[in-house]
Amino acid sequence: MAYESSLVCLLAIQFFVLFSAMEVGAKISAVIVFGDSTVDAGNNNHRLTIVKCNYRPYGQDFEGGKPSGRWSNGRLFTDFISDALGIKQSIPAYLDPNFGIEDFATGVTFASGGAGYDNLTTTLVNAIPLWKQLEFFKEYQEKLTKFQGKEKTAETIHEALYIVSIGTNDFMLNYLHIPVRSLQFTMEEFQKFLAKNAGEFIKDLYSLGARKIALDGSVPMGCLPFSRTLNVLLGRTCVDGYNKVGTDFNLHLIKLIEDLRKEIDGIQLVYADAYIPLSKMMQTPSLYGLEEVKIGCCGTGIIEINQLCSLAKSLCKDPTKYIYWDSVHLTEKANSLLADSFLKTDLADIGSIKTHTMAYDITLKCLFAIYFFLFSAEEVRAKISAVIAFGDSTIDAGNNKLNLAIFKCNFKPYGQNFKGGKPTGRWSNGRVFADFISDALGIKSSIPAYLDTNSGIEDFATGVTFGSEYKEKLTNFQGEEKAAKIIREALYIVSIGTNDFMFNYLTVPIRPLQFNIVNFEILLAENDGKFIKDLYNLGARKIALGGTIPMGCLPFARNLNVLLGRTCVDLYNKIARDLNIKLFKLVGELRK
Repeated sequence: MAYESSLVCLLAIQFFVLFSAMEVGAKISAVIVFGDSTVDAGNNNHRLTIVKCNYRPYGQDFEGGKPSGRWSNGRLFTDFISDALGIKQSIPAYLDPNFGIEDFATGVTFASGGAGYDNLTTTLVNAIPLWKQLEFFKEYQEKLTKFQGKEKTAETIHEALYIVSIGTNDFMLNYLHIPVRSLQFTMEEFQKFLAKNAGEFIKDLYSLGARKIALDGSVPMGCLPFSRTLNVLLGRTCVDGYNKVGTDFNLHLIKLIEDLRKEIDGIQLVYADAYIPLSKMMQTPSLYGLEEVKIGCCGTGIIEINQLCSLAKSLCKDPTKYIYWDSVHLTEKANSLLADSFLKTDLADIGSIKTHTMAYDITLKCLFAIYFFLFSAEEVRAKISAVIAFGDSTIDAGNNKLNLAIFKCNFKPYGQNFKGGKPTGRWSNGRVFADFISDALGIKSSIPAYLDTNSGIEDFATGVTFGSEYKEKLTNFQGEEKAAKIIREALYIVSIGTNDFMFNYLTVPIRPLQFNIVNFEILLAENDGKFIKDLYNLGARKIALGGTIPMGCLPFARNLNVLLGRTCVDLYNKIARDLNIKLFKLVGELRK
């Protein structure tokens, strides 16, 4: 199967060869930041704009209770990242006259509150546009060269970590509320327009020497206290439409990142996902030491921002229990949690990468190719003792035919091309993909179902798809030591998930009343994580977790789209991609 793997698979192999977080820290010379108010440390203080926060209560928990111009009660997530990398506790604003090039040498932010990928967004509040932030970066390089010499500067620029956090204003301050861009673009066109601008910015940054770049995505905009306030008639619930805008835009950024990785030689570009970590904080706040997720700490917490926050005169008692500081921006506590998430997942790969979102393009064939990369074909066969499969109909070899289930296929024409034209209970005309993997590994040509009475433990010893008493029977059959080795050296394949959407969420009106689609995806990913941990505790070590297929292109799904000519249902495919991204992130977390 290695010979059939595409170039994408070979690239995928490289993505799995990652540096440790310690190696990351050693390779980062400085943290250099571009963006909007999420990462502005006070540049707007020195700008003719109403978008400022250089007054109390902003900064009340910053160094010395100083309102530095950060939109928070304390530090920002970029400050925490810099601190965790052992560089400096906080990153100064480039326009702050209290700092000089000696301070900026190891970290600086050019970000400006109110900025966006769209120059119109920035113009609305007279923020510093991205192109001007780049001009400041060029000026910074000149000053740095005078300060520490050409060679040292080149090394600093090359080894710095660049964080770009911007985009929410393009929707919240611009498209969704100002009737200009919405008259020119559909939402999809506007998102592509922004992604194109983001790509041009990344290329410009690369041309100026940047190599290690983290591009932050959209937050759950519909769950900002400000957005909830707009939804007052529905009980201040999250505005699902806004959240969808965010997730759709994130997919455009993810695709952009994939394209730029292929196009630009030597770039180490990652997608820094803020959406999922913040969604988790809101869904299960107690796990993070949080309590309040719907309102901000300042004033009523529903509309206050900037001067309104200062005029409110009232604050929550304990900001560490809140996600939001004002009606838009995060508390220091939430910023620290977000930074921790970035460092453990997205940024942990800086130094060797190509990570994240290629996951949904990597089939199990690609995963199998990874084994051939790590070992020779002979070594793989020697190291894999059995193929053990868990999951749904994609991998069922006939368990359902012996179970009280209405979903069975132990009849013709199923299995017409299987050995002897036998309808085994496999949902295919022949073998399923797990059979081919087992065959290619030289183990057996097909994997039996655990409940199949025609097979016994002697058959299951080298492969089975699945039931729970197997381990005990294997121990009785081969002894504790031999059984333990088989369990440890087996390849475990988990293929499941499509039914959760096609037969459950999208069809039965129970889960939609309990979860929006994002939270349902998070629930499924968490359940996958628990299953993998349970599998590990039972002795499994080599595990392949299959993602969701393009559900919207199933013939069944196309039939639902009959009015549009039976084309693929884009929404279903997007749901599949979104879950796969979460599963890929889960895999990264579990590896660590």
